[in-house]
Amino acid sequence: MKEELKEADVLGSIFACQKNGWTNLELFTEWFQHFVDTVKSSVEEKVVLLLDGHVSHTQNILALQKSRECGVIILSLPPLTTHRLQPLDVSFL
Repeated sequence: MKEELKEADVLGSIFACQKNGWTNLELFTEWFQHFVDTVKSSVEEKVVLLLDGHVSHTQNILALQKSRECGVIILSLPPLTTHRLQPLDVSFL
């Protein structure tokens, strides 16, 4: 990982990567735990998390179980469509 990517970090940020640049189950599980700890969601105060359809997101049993326990509603977009759908883009018509 290039150190300059860490220079403008936000307090509380975490950094992790693989040599090939792709995510995997372990990295996503670590990131998801950090997300849950940061947003402080609960079953009573739910949050929505938009994700692409990558297997590390959609078939990650640990993350899916954690999401139910912590009130995180995961909305998974169909694979290979985020470049077309662009949810939460800078503008919309």
